Amino acid sequence: MTGSWHVGRTDAPGQPVPATLVSPNPMSFTVGEGQTRPVRFLFKVAGDATADVGFSVDHCGWISGSIEFEQMGGPQDTSLFASLRGTTVPFVISFASSTVTRVPGSGEKRVEVVTSPVPLQFGGTASDALQSRVVPALEGLPLVLRMTRTPFNSEVEIEPIRLENMEMGTRLGIEAEPVDGAGGSEGYPALQPLVFEGFFDVMRYGPERSDVAFGRGHGGLAPQ
Repeated sequence: MTGSWHVGRTDAPGQPVPATLVSPNPMSFTVGEGQTRPVRFLFKVAGDATADVGFSVDHCGWISGSIEFEQMGGPQDTSLFASLRGTTVPFVISFASSTVTRVPGSGEKRVEVVTSPVPLQFGGTASDALQSRVVPALEGLPLVLRMTRTPFNSEVEIEPIRLENMEMGTRLGIEAEPVDGAGGSEGYPALQPLVFEGFFDVMRYGPERSDVAFGRGHGGLAPQ
């Protein structure tokens, strides 16, 4: 998507609405013969809004950023994710709704966010294996985010994030490092956008072989 653009209100033509594009841009996708796959540019706005005509606009959360994959194997590497070696791939996980539970503890406060089914997108030219093998297996699964904060620590601990389809042997994992985060109501982690760094893994596994790609990445996380 190039050129100038804005999100506007249908009831006030010409009035722009502040919005954030969280999808990779440009956005790559793979479609097989006879398949139909929705391809959406995802926008986030502050308020109630939804559209689904080639674009998707909502006001809920997301995880987005880039994964810098390690130099795995060598020139003769024939693994599924060999093409990712040494590349940087943008990604986004978005959700349109969520259920939030606050869990009190002895000396710590935890928030658990269970999302609606998520779309998963990867960008870049090196992501063919992700588009054809990972996205179809993981797209549409719910995601669980757990964040913990102690009263005397300004950091928020984010438990490892897993998007996994065990039947299809596919997993995307994110282990985020502790981040600075404000306390919200009664000392619980505030449900506000955070900037994080951490380690990522993408895996396809089965009874005969497993393929995995590791990397370090960074991005933003908006839990609600």
